[in-house]
Amino acid sequence: MNKSRKILAVLLTVAMLIACLAVFAACDKDDNSEKTVVVHFVGNDSYGYQTDLFSITTTTTKANLHELMVELAKDKKVAYEYSESTYGAYITGVGFIKDGTVTNLEVGESQYVAILHSINEPDLIDYSNVSKSFKIEGKTFMYSYVGATSLPLKNGAEYAFYVLSY
Repeated sequence: MNKSRKILAVLLTVAMLIACLAVFAACDKDDNSEKTVVVHFVGNDSYGYQTDLFSITTTTTKANLHELMVELAKDKKVAYEYSESTYGAYITGVGFIKDGTVTNLEVGESQYVAILHSINEPDLIDYSNVSKSFKIEGKTFMYSYVGATSLPLKNGAEYAFYVLSY
């Protein structure tokens, strides 16, 4: 009976190990499926309200916003500058290209490029910055809790770049 307990313990340990590996493997997968997303470049109108300066609708298999922006910059559809950090890409400049003309969002002293999105998932929304959320054409954009490198692309989602002050 002691020998059968040892065999059972070993089998249970192996089964638990396989289950844990399966869970970790599933969590680590990037979504490389084809998805259509919209990227907005947002400024302010003459009254100070957010307005869509330009938007790009694109279909991609990229997994996150950073990868998409690198691809769009390579294809000369956007201007995208960043520096690598331990937390991922830090956006230093962003803009759009229309009819061959580059229009950058102006980032001044004490300002930064904020990322907002339409994904209604609590772990992707920064609820401490809800006041920075806005609507464009009926679509609500929430301040992102994660940066471009960690922000997943979701089919039908919309993303916005907007310059804010510290």
